[in-house]
Amino acid sequence: MFDPSISLDDLSEEKLAADLKLDPAALARCMKGEGLAAVKNDVEVGIALKLDGTPAFLVDGNVYIGNLPGSVLEPLRPPPDAAR
Repeated sequence: MFDPSISLDDLSEEKLAADLKLDPAALARCMKGEGLAAVKNDVEVGIALKLDGTPAFLVDGNVYIGNLPGSVLEPLRPPPDAAR
């Protein structure tokens, strides 16, 4: 099991992958390619929006941290006949 008290800087990709039961090759690709750029972008956007937790959602200009309440989700659902 992954020990959250260990700094990620102290772990090799192989050790991290093994601890998290991830495919080491897939983790290596994510850490070096577009995956890393996407994560960095998400972090930068979160900082710019002053988000302090995950998951975070922006709906109609309102920020929600954690689970979205049903009152927010209900208007987003398509009408029942839209799936046909």
